Amino acid sequence: PMGGELACKSRTIAKRRAAEDVARALGAPPGVELLGIRCLWTVGGEPGAFSVSYLPAQMEALVDKFAAATSPTGTPLHYARPGAFQIDFAPPAPSVARALRLAPGEPAVTVTVRFDDAVRRKVIALTVAVLRPDLFRIVVESPGIPAPTVGPEGPPGSWTHPAEDWAP
Repeated sequence: PMGGELACKSRTIAKRRAAEDVARALGAPPGVELLGIRCLWTVGGEPGAFSVSYLPAQMEALVDKFAAATSPTGTPLHYARPGAFQIDFAPPAPSVARALRLAPGEPAVTVTVRFDDAVRRKVIALTVAVLRPDLFRIVVESPGIPAPTVGPEGPPGSWTHPAEDWAP
């Protein structure tokens, strides 16, 4: 978060029937029960983010380690690596909007990350985090893509050049 510390206010771990798209992302059949780690995060004592991590039932023995790793200060899991991510900006589900104290219809940033087994290349978890856009700045880094060289004109690329004499 920008200008504050992130703290976990509440964490709930429970088995629940997963939504069809979540089950599909984890390679599970529709209607299966998955482990869910739900967290409400605060910034300066105010609700700032809501996250839920879904794990297949066979990961139950590792749920405490995964729950600890969901903290920004937690130790990353050595056997899991991000396999894919998606970022959306839209109004969240009404229950999440209430938890984050957002006005009805107010958009939030939703970041979805799929975690793969580092050895077997199999999906082992899916995490969805909803962030208040006024409290967070999102930076995406990829170790496989080198950062562009920044010169006196700024970073390279046509999107960074000013649009002179442009009219819609």
